[in-house]
Amino acid sequence: ATSGAAAAAVAADADADAAAALESLATLQVGSFEGEADAVRGGLAQAGWLLDAPAEVPATESLTRLWASLPGSGATSKHRLELFSIASSPVGALDVLSSDPTVAAASTRIGAPSNDIFDSPRTPFPVDITYTCRRAGSVRLAARFHGRLRRMSTSASKVELWINKHCSARVREGLSVGTSAEALADVVRDGVSLWSTDTAIRRVLPASVSHLQLFFTLGVGQSASQHMDTPRVVITRLDRNLKGGSHDASQPRFWKRRLHAVVEMETQLRRSGDWGLAHSARDSNDVLTVRVGGGLGRGGLLEAASTWPPSVSAASALNVSLECINPGVALVEIELAPYPAYQPYRPVVVSFIKHCGTVVSGGFDIATRSLAPSAAAARGSGAGALVQTADADLIRDGGLVGHLPGVGAETSALTLHWRSWHDGLGAPSASTIHCAGPANVSVSLLETAGSEAEASMVYGQQVVHFECHSPGAARCTLRLAWDALRRGPEIQFRKRCGGVRHDVDIASNLKAHPVVLLQGQVDPSWSATPSAELAAGLDSASFTVLRHSAGDRIRLATPSITISDQHVLRAHIEGPLASGGVVDSATGGAELQVVTECIGSGTSHIQVAVPFAEAGLFKPLSFAFTKTCAMSRLKEEQHHVAFLALGFLMLGGALVTATRLCGGGEGGRKRTISASIASRLRPDEELS
Repeated sequence: ATSGAAAAAVAADADADAAAALESLATLQVGSFEGEADAVRGGLAQAGWLLDAPAEVPATESLTRLWASLPGSGATSKHRLELFSIASSPVGALDVLSSDPTVAAASTRIGAPSNDIFDSPRTPFPVDITYTCRRAGSVRLAARFHGRLRRMSTSASKVELWINKHCSARVREGLSVGTSAEALADVVRDGVSLWSTDTAIRRVLPASVSHLQLFFTLGVGQSASQHMDTPRVVITRLDRNLKGGSHDASQPRFWKRRLHAVVEMETQLRRSGDWGLAHSARDSNDVLTVRVGGGLGRGGLLEAASTWPPSVSAASALNVSLECINPGVALVEIELAPYPAYQPYRPVVVSFIKHCGTVVSGGFDIATRSLAPSAAAARGSGAGALVQTADADLIRDGGLVGHLPGVGAETSALTLHWRSWHDGLGAPSASTIHCAGPANVSVSLLETAGSEAEASMVYGQQVVHFECHSPGAARCTLRLAWDALRRGPEIQFRKRCGGVRHDVDIASNLKAHPVVLLQGQVDPSWSATPSAELAAGLDSASFTVLRHSAGDRIRLATPSITISDQHVLRAHIEGPLASGGVVDSATGGAELQVVTECIGSGTSHIQVAVPFAEAGLFKPLSFAFTKTCAMSRLKEEQHHVAFLALGFLMLGGALVTATRLCGGGEGGRKRTISASIASRLRPDEELS
């Protein structure tokens, strides 16, 4: 009984609290000044704060302070009044929305005591509405008062105040930005950018520039000061076309195309009242990192000048640090916004182009043959005597003078020789290579250690390794580089994969037709309609497979033979290459022998195919010759009798085997059948 009475008492207290909470909004008063009730009186919104006649907040006002109180309310210290949010529409519980969030939004704060308890509801407390403008324009907001219990989660009631917030794009006259104390307005003059995006092509910072300092001033006769927001930076890579492909960073025509696309986008934003930067990067940037610091690196207060020209100081400076990561070209845009933006002044954007990486244009050679100095040159006086650039057939003193011939299908490695004499240049150890095209080819670059001819000259070689996976041709590009930011010209060439190998020769022991294949091409006398013939008195022909010239080892698979008339002869292959093998000599080679046996009279073509170990990549080596067999009638009959005897022997063996499997004749067959029947009888049937 005691516990039931206690529960009833708690429920009664809760009902009383809820009633008090509902009653609290019925006595709510809100005013523009402390103690006034021009916005809400007795829980009802007043004229000037209604939906059809909202309060007008100009662009110069970024915060509205209201004063709320609950005179005559029965609310106790358990209760509180919260202002949830600013909203644009009374639809459901969408309290955090704006009629156009791209124009403006707002947040609220109640100036409650530190313990968050209103001990005296009759005492007015401040309610601050802070506006955030994102572009020029106007937006409607609704301030919603909700009465709530501290320990309850359901809304009791609400009171709405309607506000029209205006945002403008006025120019901040008097605001100037310069690059030095002597040029205080060469970047921004009277709030207008002189470093606009559409003129950024005129301002290209080379790879050697890694720091930029900007000085802010506020002209004489302006308001006492101006707050500046934290600068924002957006980086857009320019040496990449609109479809994402990369191009040579030294070609400004590609920059202009990309830059034009950025200017077009920003022009559209300006027409809609947005004078700042996009809220996210427009493109993946792997060229450089930009950091801002200094007195205004995180925003701050800019004091108006008392005299002109004013004295510049670190407090009014912005330090821009540019750290290159990879070679390339990027557009850098920095947004400088008076705080709060668009209330009433618009941001200003300054732009420039940063070039990362240096194109090495001299002091090195590339050739297809060794560039090591000769003994005679080594006896010369000084490094200058050692530099004989006439022997460089690809790149001479940094400039392209020749082209690299196509790399054949049989070549798996290409050696290029380099020489550099520029101070500190050294070996092109950061060079890269890639291949693209119908052929599937893997490529790698191996650099051998360089040697010094003298203190200022280094020479060496780079070996390109290829591994073909499918036939066809690929376009390869070798990009010379000394480190991540020093790059040289490109060498382009074609790599062929598969098809006919031109590094193979085949010779025969037939004196009339000694050349079978030369550089992978079959001699007409050994073609599909051959004139080469193995004489009647010869039973075999020998063929030697050789490399045509010095190069990679040739790996061969098992050869095969096709005979056009098998009633005339039989043939097989013998010798070191009978099961495939390796040919690594251009003089000795490796041999295979075609051995024939006549079994009739007539002429038959013999086709020999020697495939490569790289199955499906190269065409097999193929050649053909004829063999004429002339046998006497007696010998032919002997061959026929031998074949018949062999046939009868094979037939007899088959019959004997079948008899044994059937159990040794008719009796065995009967016994097997009887046993089979007996196994199917029941025991009583068996007894009867």
